[in-house]
Amino acid sequence: MQIATPPTPAAGPLLSCDTAAERGAYARAVAAGLDSPQVRRRFDARPGVTAAAVLAEMESPDTVGRALAYVEPSLRGYRTAVRELDRTRAELVRLRQVVGADVWSALAVVSVPACVTAIFYLQRSAFSFWVEQALLVALFIATTVPFVVAVSKPRSKQNLKTQFELFLHLLYLPLSAVEVRNAAKRWEDDLRVNGTPGAALAVIDELMGTDPHSVLLPGHYDGLRTAASVDWVVSSEASRQLERKLSALEGERSPCPVHAGPARPHC
Repeated sequence: MQIATPPTPAAGPLLSCDTAAERGAYARAVAAGLDSPQVRRRFDARPGVTAAAVLAEMESPDTVGRALAYVEPSLRGYRTAVRELDRTRAELVRLRQVVGADVWSALAVVSVPACVTAIFYLQRSAFSFWVEQALLVALFIATTVPFVVAVSKPRSKQNLKTQFELFLHLLYLPLSAVEVRNAAKRWEDDLRVNGTPGAALAVIDELMGTDPHSVLLPGHYDGLRTAASVDWVVSSEASRQLERKLSALEGERSPCPVHAGPARPHC
């Protein structure tokens, strides 16, 4: 898979993995990034440019910050989802501590599902039209009266409000947890594709020195080499031209033959 060149990270505070979940995701992304063809083929291109050396640099705070800066938008979305889930859990704890119940607030809460269930069975019954209408009116009154009384009493009103908020947060909790899982997956996928490979390539360029794109290894004159093996000379027009020039230079430095007689030596 060809890895797209990640955008240059903007200057700003150094990012870091703040939680165990983030550190675990980063470690998995580093393993996947170093195993990508774009990064793996550059190992051993210079002495010291090894997988172990790159891995050690990937754990440094500067490199971690660089990798996270490449994927800052998805990281920000993940952290926002985590904060929202934490707020929901904290609010649930608070509501459980302050929630109360009295007769009227309890009747108001129970009357709603009871009324819905009664209407469901009423629709399936064989009552006459007028009997059915009378039962519906009775159900409406039985449901409305507890709410009216509960709202008119301050304590019952507060209990009813707290119970309603608790119910809404209980419904929202699983949705918030799902959003965290989805945001975590988006961020980790982004980190695997754009974050750690881009940081690893930058680390390799730094380890390769001032001329990271040179095809000649320092201290050698054997011609073009592959990044995977320092012992294999690539046969190409450039290498053959280099060999011809080296041969010509060696020939120019060889002594000229001396001939007896008045003839001048030919070089």
